[in-house]
Amino acid sequence: MKDLGYYNGTVDGNYGSSTANAVTRFQQTVGLNQNGVATIAMQEALFSTSAPSYTGEAEAGTGNYTTLSPGDTGAAVRRLQQRLTELGYYSGNVNGTYNAATTAAVRLFQVSIGVNETGVATAAVQTRLFAENAPFFEEESEDEEVEGYIELRKGDQGSAVTRLQSRLTALGYYNGEINGTYNTKTVNAVKRFENRYSQPETGVATVRMQRALFADDALPYVSSEPTPTPTPETKQEYTRLSQGDSGAKVKRLQRRLKELGYFTGSIGGNYQRLTIDAVTRFQLAVGLNPNGVATIATQEALFADDAPYYETHNDDSYDISYSELRRGDTGSDVTSLQRRLIDLGYIQDSSAVNAGTYDATTAYAVAEAQAARGYDSVGDVASSEFLQYLFSDAAWDYALIDYEGG
Repeated sequence: MKDLGYYNGTVDGNYGSSTANAVTRFQQTVGLNQNGVATIAMQEALFSTSAPSYTGEAEAGTGNYTTLSPGDTGAAVRRLQQRLTELGYYSGNVNGTYNAATTAAVRLFQVSIGVNETGVATAAVQTRLFAENAPFFEEESEDEEVEGYIELRKGDQGSAVTRLQSRLTALGYYNGEINGTYNTKTVNAVKRFENRYSQPETGVATVRMQRALFADDALPYVSSEPTPTPTPETKQEYTRLSQGDSGAKVKRLQRRLKELGYFTGSIGGNYQRLTIDAVTRFQLAVGLNPNGVATIATQEALFADDAPYYETHNDDSYDISYSELRRGDTGSDVTSLQRRLIDLGYIQDSSAVNAGTYDATTAYAVAEAQAARGYDSVGDVASSEFLQYLFSDAAWDYALIDYEGG
């Protein structure tokens, strides 16, 4: 630091106040968090061949700015948000509150100018931000990249992960370092995004997930609102239930599902296949993630006074012509087929199918249904004869054979 002009004391090996002040001056110059601590990032910048010499310009140039951090409020924060909005880094409300979206925007700007993305708007960062040559946010959205999504998961590295992290940061889901490594923080950010869309929290950035993430209307992260402290009765009433559970709570769940027409088995208190299918049908009816797990949200909707009754589908309501269907076909007949496969439990995640298109998921479900009922398993083709059987009441009788005991 003495070589570069930041330190003017004696080189005595003691980390005193003059050393801390010198570290702070260097951090201010390169845009790092000004805490006087010689972090690894600070030392890497200090000993790099491009480390700047101290001229006093950074200190003089940042005299009009004070460090702003998450939680701060006031006119200075509002001015910061306005500038970040002008440059395309911030899309939230300009309300003078240094919230999560503001932090994410500052981090994106820090990435763009090549400094440590702390999310703290130091005086040095603000000097760069309000400069006339401050860089605009450049989001990679070329057509070839949009069409070139590949599934990403923990352990992956590269530019695709960097782009994923940057987008998650912009929307407020990710608060880690944008380093191109799919780490635990990236997994958790993806889970938060999946949860926002009521999808299973896998932590895997599928192609479908990335298309939603990079869409113009992608939903920003909204932190969970504090919920009232539940009473002991509420805790007992709504406990997450899933396959393998048993007891009084499962009986109560089955009884309510049966009242509404979703459950057709015996109320034995065993959470098995029939209960899973009943919960799935109810989740589909109320727009929840159809995973067959009786989450607290599912049970709140189920036991509500306005919970919908199950609308069974007879042959007429399906409005199908019974003409042979095969992979690649589209139209209302395919939609009716998919609805029937959902009702019979062969498609348990309705979001996995392309409604009205005989896709791979539909073909797989048809093949399963054919094999179970003694037909030649040709999932790519649903013959007229098979369709007539599938839409008959006999199909329901067969579907319940394996569900004894509920």
